[in-house]
Amino acid sequence: MGSPKDEPCRGSTEHPHEVILTRSFLIGEKETTQKQYADLIQGEKPSSFATCGDDCPVEQVTWHQAAAYCNALSNKESLPRCYSCSGAKEATRCSLAMGIADCAGYRLPTEAEWEYAARGGQKTIKLTDCHQKDSTLGAAAWYAGNSSSKTQPVGKKPVNGWGLYDMQGNVAEWVADWHGPYTPDLQQVDPLGPVGGSARVVRGGSFNQRPLMHRYANRYHQTAFYQSKEIGFRCARNMPGGK
Repeated sequence: MGSPKDEPCRGSTEHPHEVILTRSFLIGEKETTQKQYADLIQGEKPSSFATCGDDCPVEQVTWHQAAAYCNALSNKESLPRCYSCSGAKEATRCSLAMGIADCAGYRLPTEAEWEYAARGGQKTIKLTDCHQKDSTLGAAAWYAGNSSSKTQPVGKKPVNGWGLYDMQGNVAEWVADWHGPYTPDLQQVDPLGPVGGSARVVRGGSFNQRPLMHRYANRYHQTAFYQSKEIGFRCARNMPGGK
């Protein structure tokens, strides 16, 4: 994880370090759509870009609302719920009900899982322009240079090396971890981030952001109650049947 020191556009806190993931996991092929969200969360449609259509990513959801959706998906498939949640809409509050390794239901991916999935087997992304238009990125992702300042239907850009859509661009995505600094040069096994904090990690870059925000190693954070037209999510779960 992190970025090599010679990667163009890198952030100063993206210290490269080795991560070992010992558990196989599943992750959503596409970002959670407005229709999927409304179908499970009692017809709620929080998105700013509601006119974009059912196949556009849901946005304007807090971290807690994303976690509650994962619970609803677990309920639908008769799986254990990974979160303990209360409240509704913007007042939703969720916390882990059990350890990530112990939950067979749906949850948000850890930051390490998300980065592994986003890279699709690639070590880095080569940008020629950090701030304006980048032809390589434009072929792979919806970003500020090609999105017309709005979300787009999911799955319209090519898949990455693992068969996943929109891991870069369209909407940025909430992940499970509390935000905290990387520990440089220290190998980590199945990292879960800090045990607490004031903000959750956001990954992936959005339709409204510059090319540098779409690098695999880029990370930023927002309070878990934050809502933005630029942030959505996708669910993950541990691979059934063990490692």
